[in-house]
Amino acid sequence: MYRVTANGKELEVHGMRVSACPLNRLFEGEQRDLRYTERAYWLTLDTDRPLELTIEAEKDFSSYELRPQKRNFCEKREGRKIVLTVCAPMQFVLGLDGVREALHIFVNRPSRPPRGGNVLYFAKGEHHAGLIWLESGQTLYLEEGARVYGAVYAKDAENIRICGRGVIDSSPYRRYNDLLPDGHELQKQLAEHGLCEADTHYLGNLTLYHCRDVSIEGVAFEDAPLWSVTVRNGCENVVIDNVKIIGQWRYNADGIDICTSENVTVRNCFVRSFDDCIVARAAYLPGENAPVRNLLVQNCVLWCDWGKCLEVWGGNIPAAIINVAFEDCCLVRLSWIAMSITTMYGSEDMRIENISYKNIFIDEDKYFLPPVFVGAGCPDSEYSASAARGFSPFLVCIRAEKLGRRLELGSQLYEEADDLSGFSIRYRNIAFENIAGGCGSMPVSVMENTDYFKIENLLFVQDGNGRGTSR
Repeated sequence: MYRVTANGKELEVHGMRVSACPLNRLFEGEQRDLRYTERAYWLTLDTDRPLELTIEAEKDFSSYELRPQKRNFCEKREGRKIVLTVCAPMQFVLGLDGVREALHIFVNRPSRPPRGGNVLYFAKGEHHAGLIWLESGQTLYLEEGARVYGAVYAKDAENIRICGRGVIDSSPYRRYNDLLPDGHELQKQLAEHGLCEADTHYLGNLTLYHCRDVSIEGVAFEDAPLWSVTVRNGCENVVIDNVKIIGQWRYNADGIDICTSENVTVRNCFVRSFDDCIVARAAYLPGENAPVRNLLVQNCVLWCDWGKCLEVWGGNIPAAIINVAFEDCCLVRLSWIAMSITTMYGSEDMRIENISYKNIFIDEDKYFLPPVFVGAGCPDSEYSASAARGFSPFLVCIRAEKLGRRLELGSQLYEEADDLSGFSIRYRNIAFENIAGGCGSMPVSVMENTDYFKIENLLFVQDGNGRGTSR
């Protein structure tokens, strides 16, 4: 589809599978049909100096666009070629005649392999690793061009590092409740490490379970069977830097979920997920009871094919989410909700406070594709974008929903509560500042205060002069 050179040197362009339409459903044991997907492309390169990229398409095209739109690209078109200058590390996307078969480009600062210590080293080429279980003090290094089929898991470990420019590809594996018999090897391997069945349910590309002092830098995660990167059960001091999450097309394929952990930084990352991009998630998974505290998401580029781009999520276990900041992020594509604060199922004590969204830029679209959700027991249907011209996604949603008893882990099925007097859901000190781009018609939905749901100190600041609204 593309031929790319950097200062005259040809680069390797990789293919991947992505979602083609925002059609979702409750998972009922069978994975998403491939007819709802398409091929897309990506490449990565390291540089410490400005370079000239020449991108040549295999076929003619009428128009093209580069995203994030706020980047000031210096480019020119020469027939099927687009020539542009890149002066700094960045992530961006090229689309021809819309966004189909897009090319995702990741320009990084130079990296070097780790020297000495306990290193698991994967060189360029294909590797069928299966479960990669990391112990304290270990480094996992993926050389550029390494494609490692498997998934990474660490539990009760500290001082671990994952780095390089290679790919963890989990495409051979299925989620825990997929009814097909093959592809469940990872769950069996985790059981050999003493994990109970419930702890293996949310296995994706990478899972950190009660780990400390973790660094993840530069690598790519592709085609997770569920959530891609999960930080859960009381992790502390985690840095996720310049990570690329790509090729996520399966049901519930979130990007990064930070669950009941503290002192976590997610920066300079690219996330293209089918479901939610980045989530601060309160206690929900088995064994979780700690708060989410001190999460910073900064300078990330996000593409959400169905769900929510930047989300704060509370569940049915009494919990707190405190001090979460989303800053300087670009939302290049979205379908349903840009920024969301939600509690589902509810509990007798849910606290969400000190949440800020600042300097969030949303790329404009001629029209947005409306998300479609297929109910339980209903057959899939062909996706139709006929209503797209009248649809706009939500800019902000703040609410509580599906209040009642959750019926099972991994499903959004619930039993609605007849009496809400036992719930206590409180949001406090929520700020949105300098939210730009998108389109003027993107709605904001804020739930009204009730006896069981209250918001205090909600602030919308429209620009740097302090103009805005509050309640």
